[in-house]
Amino acid sequence: MVLVLALAGCAGAQRIDWRNDDFAKVHPGLRMDEVRRILGPFDREESFARRSEHVWDYQFTDTWGYWSYFSVVFDAEGRVKYTLAWRKPLDDR
Repeated sequence: MVLVLALAGCAGAQRIDWRNDDFAKVHPGLRMDEVRRILGPFDREESFARRSEHVWDYQFTDTWGYWSYFSVVFDAEGRVKYTLAWRKPLDDR
């Protein structure tokens, strides 16, 4: 499944080290406040009303040094529905 997010860019975004295992602590069922406590403030967000989803993106550098995002998708009740990691497109740098 591919999720494409059209979101505003964010200058000066914090970078999370993917090796710190914090991403692994985020799992379905967690509340928004629990995710914020684990990962800190998100870099960007988007809402998808038709899907009743809200997404927080956290910027990080992947194993190969590419800018990437860890997306946390919340359901209508504000609980984690699923997560995914994706690489920022090369032409979007």
